[in-house]
Order: sequence, then structure tokens, then C-alpha cells
Amino acid sequence: MPHKYTSEQRAKLFWSKVNKNGSIPAHRPELGQCWEWTAGTDKKGYGLFRLNGKIQRAHRLSFEAVNGETELTLAHKCLNTCCVNPDHLEAMTREENNRRQAETRLVPHRKVKKVWNPKPKPV
Repeated sequence: MPHKYTSEQRAKLFWSKVNKNGSIPAHRPELGQCWEWTAGTDKKGYGLFRLNGKIQRAHRLSFEAVNGETELTLAHKCLNTCCVNPDHLEAMTREENNRRQAETRLVPHRKVKKVWNPKPKPV
């Protein structure tokens, strides 16, 4: 049976998983600090949060709490996929997001786990 939380309890739980003293994007220092998600993430580094029995991306919940619901794609201006700072997020069409990434050749910053490679590198 799912837990029944009040919206206030859910908000407190959500924000307890955020570090508001995150990194400052080197390419956009004027944005200020990222608010980094400290709980579970997907393989691309996006924060995940269970809300009403459904897993949702944390940055979307943060953005929509401030700006209201949107069906648009949310782009990270900071390029930090674990960032949930609503000021670092911009709503746009998927096509626009893809176009911008192609034009600037920017790839979102992702925390990648090091994988052991048993093959020695050629000298």
C-alpha cells in the first residue's frame, strides 16, 4: 500500500535530497550554483523521485513547482543533468533542444562511473 504524504511532506522530502551548494558551470558562471540532486539517478545522471507511485525526473518536478506544468522538453542551461535549479532549466521543443545541441556541440555534463578495462592501452 503506497504511503499517503501531504504535499508539504512530499516537498520537504524532495528538497532534503538537493544540495544547493553545487558546482558553478564554467561555461555559464552567471547562472550561479547548480542545485545538485543527491538521491537516485538514471544512467544519464538525471535525478529520479517517486511521486504518487510513479518515478519522475527530479528536474521536471522542480521546474514545474515554480513555473507550472509543461509538456515541453526541459533543457539544462548549465549542462549538468543532476541539477534541479529551476533557474538553470529552460522549456523548449525537443527539436529546438536537438538543434541547439547540434549547433553548439555541447554535451550535457554527466557523472560517469569509471569502468575497469582489463585490456592494456597500446604504447
